[in-house]
Amino acid sequence: MIRVAAVQRVAASVAILGALLVSQADAKTIRAGLTDPLDTPHGKAMVLFKETLEKETNGSIKVQLFPSLQLGQILEQVEGVQQGSQEMMMATPAWFSRFYPAIDIFSLPYLVTTWTSGEKLLASPVTKEIWAEAEKASGVKIVGALPVGFRNVINKKRPVRSIEDMAGLKIRLQNSPVQLATFKALGANPVVVSWGETHQAVQTGIVDGLENSLPILVSAKFADVAEYVSLTRHFFEHFLVFVNPKFYAGLTPDEKRAYDNAMRRAEERCLELVKKAEADAIAELEKEGAKVNELDASVVAKFRDAVKPVYDEYGSKFEPYQSKLRQTIGD
Repeated sequence: MIRVAAVQRVAASVAILGALLVSQADAKTIRAGLTDPLDTPHGKAMVLFKETLEKETNGSIKVQLFPSLQLGQILEQVEGVQQGSQEMMMATPAWFSRFYPAIDIFSLPYLVTTWTSGEKLLASPVTKEIWAEAEKASGVKIVGALPVGFRNVINKKRPVRSIEDMAGLKIRLQNSPVQLATFKALGANPVVVSWGETHQAVQTGIVDGLENSLPILVSAKFADVAEYVSLTRHFFEHFLVFVNPKFYAGLTPDEKRAYDNAMRRAEERCLELVKKAEADAIAELEKEGAKVNELDASVVAKFRDAVKPVYDEYGSKFEPYQSKLRQTIGD
């Protein structure tokens, strides 16, 4: 009897182990590409996404995070999601404008001027309408948005205290027609440089500087190569989170619910973290040797006047969504 019981215990252990091995083999794997390190607010939010999704699906979905462009440059990774060779990626609307030009509506300068209006933008049903149109046009599903904050100018030539100080500055920009037109309107010389090459481009003088959110300037250590940070707050930035639609469609109903819940939690965490990080970043930049200056309200008004031609050129192309968003935002 003892021998039979022992055999039964061994058989049960083998069965459990076999079930675990099958479960691991059957687990769906998400390879998610990020542009920045995991210590950024959006990086931490994606860590929460991973932990939440794996827990709520009991391991039937595994998430592998690849920060700092480990899976390739931004456009390559978005194409990978489009083609199905990569499951997830996050990038700004500016980079996605190559796949769906109307997404560049989110790049309009001073469209958003406060965190309150930024939160309204991200939560707006109009934004979700734009995402749905983007999926139809591009074959890439947008499942969420992680706020990054307001973008500001950093350069190594001079502080920007007036619109005249922008004249001739070679500023690295994303590959967005709206963003390029914005900096031309401000008198700068915008230059498109891939994100992975930007730090070196500033260091070697290919460009004088760049514009980005304060937490990213801290994380990417741009104070090491550029001294002057000017709080222009010209664009309100966020990352769109992309997933291959066939992969998403292949999830079970329970897995989809877990996926969507994990993304909502990531969005909430990112908003909480990025607002604090933006407030803390000025002290961090100054600690690293940067000189940070605010812009007088009268100067900001001149910046907004200077970029009106961008709205004249692109505004009608984004209708009816631009009007709808402005009603939602209230700025």
